[in-house]
Amino acid sequence: MTEDHSPKKTQLEEFLSSISDNYSRYETDATLDNSQAISNQNELVDKSGWLLKKSNNFLRGYQQRYFVLRDKRLVYFRKESDPQPAGIINFNLITVDVQVYDPERPRKIFIKPLGAKRCFVLKSTDPKEIVDWAMALHKHITYSDGRKLDMTTISMQKEFWRFDRVSEEQFRYQACTGDLILFKGKSVAAKLQRSVLRGRYDHVALLLCYSTGDIAILEATGDDGVAIVQWDDFLRYGWHRLYKRIAFRKLTMNRTEETLTKLQGFIDNARGKKYKISYKKVFGIDQRRQPGTEDNYFCSELIASAYKALGILDENIPSSRYWPGDFESKNSIPLMDAELGEEIMVDFEL
Repeated sequence: MTEDHSPKKTQLEEFLSSISDNYSRYETDATLDNSQAISNQNELVDKSGWLLKKSNNFLRGYQQRYFVLRDKRLVYFRKESDPQPAGIINFNLITVDVQVYDPERPRKIFIKPLGAKRCFVLKSTDPKEIVDWAMALHKHITYSDGRKLDMTTISMQKEFWRFDRVSEEQFRYQACTGDLILFKGKSVAAKLQRSVLRGRYDHVALLLCYSTGDIAILEATGDDGVAIVQWDDFLRYGWHRLYKRIAFRKLTMNRTEETLTKLQGFIDNARGKKYKISYKKVFGIDQRRQPGTEDNYFCSELIASAYKALGILDENIPSSRYWPGDFESKNSIPLMDAELGEEIMVDFEL
């Protein structure tokens, strides 16, 4: 008897095969486009729309969320206009199994990351909509890195879906001068600060990228005042282990020679100045100063002043009015001719 070595179909593949003959029940132009795209290995089907997502809290049941499937990532938002996703499943970083409940009357999709306790359940009252999502998900998963390898490093972490992430190597490649880097500390003081200011982060710094390929951070701390720390030193001394999470936000702007020269002038003036935060400084009547002329800084004040030097932040608001939480993606600072991207976690385990 000859042993069968043919590859086994996943539950989702079997479901898609089962509906191929009688797909006319749900057939529309949109679903036909999806079907054609699945047969074309060079194309991925982008899809977005509202679905019901089952909450971890059984008392809440299902909650409506806006989903976006693009570039082998499934992202969902509480509101379509939210700047920061409520969750992200990156199929290139996580191996997932997708199942459709009751193929005869499809209503639910189960997304189970390998190695995770959490299973994501998505629901729609429209069978055609579930079929469309199943076919689009199948395409993205099929050609993802997670499908090729058993990837559990991320999915075994607590609430892994809360943030998009990149490896430290990818972070180096993506970093540009002016990007923000946000820190969530482990200390009691850091936790207290986040609690009082109602932010997710307690420290913020500015990324500097040199023509040599080296990366550094410009920051203001109580120990060293305003200083430039080489990223290699930051890792060499294990300072990244002092934080529960480190994330960065890409700054999109026209980085001309003129703007970068202004930033360099600001850094030359600010570097070496002392760290200071006080009630008078934060709540004073008027603390507006030309960028770089301030006598001292605390971390978010330094970043706000640097952005003013770049010409992308309103100079009418004193730099001392900004806190680290103001630079989180859930908030919107008034940038001019520039935009900050969503938070991306730097995962040092990848």
